[in-house]
Amino acid sequence: MTFGDNPDNPFRNFRFPSRNLNGGARPKIGALPLTVIILTVLAVILVSLSGFYADFLWFRSVDYSQVWTTLLTTRISLFLIFGLLTSSIVTANIYIAYKRRPIYVPVTLEADNLERYRAQLEPLRKVVLVGVAVALFYFSGMSGTRLWESWLLFRNASEFGVVDPQFGRDVSFFAFELPFYQSIVGWAISTLILATLASLAVHYVYGGIRPQVRQDRTT
Repeated sequence: MTFGDNPDNPFRNFRFPSRNLNGGARPKIGALPLTVIILTVLAVILVSLSGFYADFLWFRSVDYSQVWTTLLTTRISLFLIFGLLTSSIVTANIYIAYKRRPIYVPVTLEADNLERYRAQLEPLRKVVLVGVAVALFYFSGMSGTRLWESWLLFRNASEFGVVDPQFGRDVSFFAFELPFYQSIVGWAISTLILATLASLAVHYVYGGIRPQVRQDRTT
């Protein structure tokens, strides 16, 4: 009987862990998830734009094709502008928050739990970031298209010739320009809140923000 077969040997059932042949390298993420996300967004966009063709047929039947063209170009422009701005601002804050993450995180029970999420998220980090950017671009762009009427009124505003006695401005300002300004302010506040929440979430996951517990308090 050998030492390894001895029933009294406490290490009889011990096995050395298998060697990692990949050398600890991160698993590579294929292009399939990103392709699925892009195709899904494109399909949703095509479905959303399907109603434009029916509108075109109606406007053409009454000889107002130019109105349809103006409406279409306005909505597309607003979609691109608001989508790009919102997506760029939010994803830039996420990227900055990730780059400024702490290198060393204090060892706590909460940090140990978050480490599991970080380990799962890290290989998919780029895919998640691109997915968030594309989703923000689409939904923000669709929200921006709703401002087509306010923008056209703002762009083609004309004075009424009646001055408001309290503010000293032409009454047309309150009918044509003020609604668009209010929409821009609302969009800016919403984007700022969304970017702040996204940045806080990244800081929390990567240990940049740590809730104070009783053990951390000193007198």
